[in-house]
Amino acid sequence: MSKNMKRTVKDAESISGEGFAGGHGHMDVAVVLGKDPDIADIKGHTDDFDSGILFLNWCSLAEGALCGAHPHKVDEEVYYIMKGRGKMTITNPDGTQEVFEAGPDEAIKMKWGSTHSFENVGEGDCIFLAIAANVKYKY
Repeated sequence: MSKNMKRTVKDAESISGEGFAGGHGHMDVAVVLGKDPDIADIKGHTDDFDSGILFLNWCSLAEGALCGAHPHKVDEEVYYIMKGRGKMTITNPDGTQEVFEAGPDEAIKMKWGSTHSFENVGEGDCIFLAIAANVKYKY
């Protein structure tokens, strides 16, 4: 059973690099709570949640950078933009595509079974929270 807690971005395991998920440009990711199954290099904290919530990540995507397309077979994901401007391209399970742009204090939700990419289309870094919840089972 999880416990109440506080963890900061500075306390979190993080990764910094180029070309995430086959994209291009620089991205920093800190897994503040939970475990992101797409980031094998970060152990994370699999016991942070009792529910289907997987993780809360703090992310910074450099100007012009793209986090490449990657699937979310059994989890929904929300991006909450805190600074900058980003564009999410979503390919739905039926093959249709949707494109959403968002800036500060806006959120984009992607349903499970979809694939998405995210591009910084603004000036400076795009800083956002990524929150995912598993709709089928807990990892």
